[in-house]
Amino acid sequence: KENGIPIPFMSGDGVFHQEFIDKAGDKSEGSFFTFPDVYSSEAAKTFSARYDQRFTRKVGPYSVYAYAAANCVIESMEKAGSADGVAVAKAMREMVHETVFGPVEFDAKGDVKGSIYRIWTVQGGKFVLHESGK
Repeated sequence: KENGIPIPFMSGDGVFHQEFIDKAGDKSEGSFFTFPDVYSSEAAKTFSARYDQRFTRKVGPYSVYAYAAANCVIESMEKAGSADGVAVAKAMREMVHETVFGPVEFDAKGDVKGSIYRIWTVQGGKFVLHESGK
């Protein structure tokens, strides 16, 4: 924007953090990002509030992913009754995991079924779901 290039900034999940908006200021307006919807879910709101109470740095995009992933692994270990990698992976693929992003399932290869991602834009100094991201 400083160089007069009339195209929006686009990024993946690594920049989906209030710090980006705070540092870029009004230049962040109209930027686009992909990230799961972490603002609608009560589980995500609870996680963010508890994280912010415990740590000095605000919850970031990878904090949320790590929390969701750790819970999927723990649930799978409980179902498998073991920490054996093969048994845990098998259990993980057989379950629907309730995460801060909503339900997540894995296919036979271990890839996430469907997409948990949405398209976000910055409006008024906040991340908001883009119309096409609903």
